[in-house]
Parts: sequence; C-alpha cells; structure tokens
Amino acid sequence: MLCGALASGLVAFLYDGRTAIAMCSLMAMFAIASLIAYIGLARPAERRLAHAGMLHSETKN
Repeated sequence: MLCGALASGLVAFLYDGRTAIAMCSLMAMFAIASLIAYIGLARPAERRLAHAGMLHSETKN
C-alpha cells in the first residue's frame, strides 16, 4: 500500500497536465527495477537451491 501511494504521489508530482509521460516513465522505471531485483536477488537464490537439491522445478524420469 505504501509503495502504491508513493508511486501515485510521484505521478502527481511529475504530471505536466497534458500527457501520460509521468505515469509511463514511472511504470517503466519500476519494471526495470523489478527486473534488476529479480536478476540480483531471486535468480542467485534459485541457483543455490537447485545446486543444493532443494528446488524441485525439474522432474527427473
């Protein structure tokens, strides 16, 4: 909820009164930030779990 409120406040602050550039730019920024967080945090953790044999996403025949 807090992140949504902050994003809404940023859009209102950056809004120029005519275009949706403020909203689009924040959406792009947060999408890029989430991709960076996934690559930097989630993927290394998945690799460690897979290496330890704790991740069962692949079935063995």
